[in-house]
Amino acid sequence: MIVNGISVKCSHDSANNILEDLPSELAGRTVREAPHTIRKIVNNIIYWQYFSLDLVNGKHRQSPEHAADSWPGDAHPANENEWTEAVRTFLAGLLMGHNSCHLGQIVLLRRLLGSWPPPSGGDTW
Repeated sequence: MIVNGISVKCSHDSANNILEDLPSELAGRTVREAPHTIRKIVNNIIYWQYFSLDLVNGKHRQSPEHAADSWPGDAHPANENEWTEAVRTFLAGLLMGHNSCHLGQIVLLRRLLGSWPPPSGGDTW
């Protein structure tokens, strides 16, 4: 059941589909009134994935002092390779609860940036 929520299309699109064919230029583009770029959202997801996995593996980590501390990195990827690696890291360590909200934010930003749906399609209902 967990696998279905992570990688199989159920009632919402999969993470692979949501990030499909999204160039670094769009991942770093600011959308008016949106507090974060797609790149910053992906970095935040990666941060909390590693934080949570460390806790599960018995490694104690100090919680960030401020929420802003869990949004690492620049708003814009340095290049396409850096963006590709961030997406790969994110997809390798999915945690459903936290990611669902942020994946929805990414879909909204892609819509506002004119980059939705991806080539394999998106939600149509």
